[in-house]
Amino acid sequence: MWSLDDIVRQNNEAAVQWLEKGEQARVARFPHLDTWPLTLRSEQMRRGPPNLEDLIDLLTDKEGTSRFDALVIKFLPEYIDEILAKPKNKRVHQFCVRFAKKYYPLPLYVYGSNIESFSYSLPVDIMGLSFLSYLEMGHRPGYQLLMALVVYPWDNDYYDGYLEDREIHGDRTALVQYVRENIGMETARKIYKNGWLPQELHQMTDGTAYDGCGHFADWVCQCTGCIILDYNYNKCQYDEGDTEPNFAWSQYNVETLATQYKKTHEILQKIDHIVEYIEKDLQGRFRALVNHLHTSYKPDKDRPQFIGNDKNEFIPLEQVGLEDEEDEEDE
Repeated sequence: MWSLDDIVRQNNEAAVQWLEKGEQARVARFPHLDTWPLTLRSEQMRRGPPNLEDLIDLLTDKEGTSRFDALVIKFLPEYIDEILAKPKNKRVHQFCVRFAKKYYPLPLYVYGSNIESFSYSLPVDIMGLSFLSYLEMGHRPGYQLLMALVVYPWDNDYYDGYLEDREIHGDRTALVQYVRENIGMETARKIYKNGWLPQELHQMTDGTAYDGCGHFADWVCQCTGCIILDYNYNKCQYDEGDTEPNFAWSQYNVETLATQYKKTHEILQKIDHIVEYIEKDLQGRFRALVNHLHTSYKPDKDRPQFIGNDKNEFIPLEQVGLEDEEDEEDE
């Protein structure tokens, strides 16, 4: 049996590993089809008596089915006949296809979900960098090297209690050491001693061969302005017994994520680009990047001090049941 802390840590690790795979790998692993092959299309065109299994499911699972119907009516009313005409095991897929065109793509792994689990909670991929994920040095090489360039994203004092009895230091020491061991001492010495701020990396690399460094730093420092990139599973609430947070299928959640989707997608593409670019020649290209930063950087005497990102607030998305709990507390 895992504790909640173990579950949250595992979710954070899995989320960052998922982000690090890159968009092409994610799509290749979970492909979905807008147009069905002829064999499946022919099934759709057949007409016959009602499927007995569907009728039994409808009678024995009225709550789950009606909840899904309500989602279709709420978010895709113009496609209600098309979606509900599908066999039950294909309705979620069709919902996801139409939802992606109208709002934003849902995570690819939910296209094959069953109606009950899909209807209960809005699927959300949370890919923000957590404190432990940053410190435990388990990232692919391009991520490790790029992290060494960025200012430490947390207040050193904030997690002192958490770091007791752990052979980990709350700073950039291990990352710079990683550069020394894998690239060389000369390159490590050229990295600004406290790391560069996201806005400084944007200024020095946007529009260059190293475009994406600034966006990578935004992600590390949790200042992209996109919810799923700035928050991690530590910032979610969990119902007792659940291994994942449950987000409400609310108009607010859908509209918020839809509004941020284009920016989120662009940032992920930029991050993928710079990581893949560096990893094609770790030694040569990372040295060239650090040389570029070293020669381009002109410290501003009024350089702002980075304030550690110690967000205490929960993720700003509505979660299932939380409003009811808050109402009870108010009473």
